[in-house]
Amino acid sequence: MNLKIFSNILRSSESLMKKSLRHGICMQQIYRSWKNDAHPPPLDISNLQTMEDIKLKLFNIMGLSGKYENEDRKWLSEYLPKDQSELPARSMNPDKDLIISGQVTHVGKTSMEVTLWLEQLNDGKFERITRAHFVFVARDPTNTSSVMVNHLEPVGEREKNLMILSAKKNEDRKRARQNSILNKMPTPEEQSLIYETFMKTVDGKEPMIGNKVLPASSVWMDDTEIETNILCHPEDRNLHNTVFGGYLMRVATELAFLVASVHSKTRVKSQAINSITFRKPVPIGSKLKLIGKICYTSGRVMIVEIIAKVDEIESKKSLTSNSFYHVFVAPNNVDAVLPQNYHDSMLYIDGRRRYLDFIAHLENGQL
Repeated sequence: MNLKIFSNILRSSESLMKKSLRHGICMQQIYRSWKNDAHPPPLDISNLQTMEDIKLKLFNIMGLSGKYENEDRKWLSEYLPKDQSELPARSMNPDKDLIISGQVTHVGKTSMEVTLWLEQLNDGKFERITRAHFVFVARDPTNTSSVMVNHLEPVGEREKNLMILSAKKNEDRKRARQNSILNKMPTPEEQSLIYETFMKTVDGKEPMIGNKVLPASSVWMDDTEIETNILCHPEDRNLHNTVFGGYLMRVATELAFLVASVHSKTRVKSQAINSITFRKPVPIGSKLKLIGKICYTSGRVMIVEIIAKVDEIESKKSLTSNSFYHVFVAPNNVDAVLPQNYHDSMLYIDGRRRYLDFIAHLENGQL
């Protein structure tokens, strides 16, 4: 090494050492000064027993800085619940026992329906909160073809009644698929409804087909749309190394709640899930796009559609993986949702059918 360069390194190191030493001495002086200064004693929280005690202690803490010392903060108490009766009503209490039960209630050649019940202990007895129906298809170990399932034999009147109800639901599902908008044109009543909806949006001052006017207390269906994109992580995978179905159901429900809340401008209540369809698996590492919109409204009820699409980053292909249909109820009547084109009109008719199905189940006490 060149002697001159070595000498410069030594001088640089010596200068750095002196600076570090001076910095260390300065920090020690600051520490001694801080240690010798008078500081307020630590806060005593041992006597905090009520919410009022906690609020007073928080007020005192905020006043230590002097910034909020003279500020009137009594208005905060107006927004806090005074007792348990002022809390929002819950259909399920978080501090009471729950029981989830289920059994196979219908079988076909290669498919089966499983019914689940969610109940909660209330006043010494279990009360039903909700019920869900899952349809599964049996597959072979290689997941290339379906396989036969065992015959179901009921025991007792309860299981016989469950099998009758499930068989009826199975027939209703088949009929709904046959009468789907994608398979059959709308009924005459539904075609009249589409025309009436169209006439509501025609400008009365300048009646032309191309002149669209939004009626009062209405919004276009596309204006209710909210989209979110998610990167699928390995912690959400299942045994097949794809995204767990429960995770997809959760994020879809959250988006549906957001869509309904934004439209109604208030907090809504999830009344039912009309249907959930799993079409394709969602690979880990893919981009999942969720598109939600309101497809039908009636009074306080909103039918929300969520479509999940898997976007392949390399090929830029987009495939539909899931569809979700939720029923939400607002405290007050919401603005009507109107279609702008024929595709939206078909979605509007489909949403109306789901609404009528929801009302029928509600009247029959099947929710």
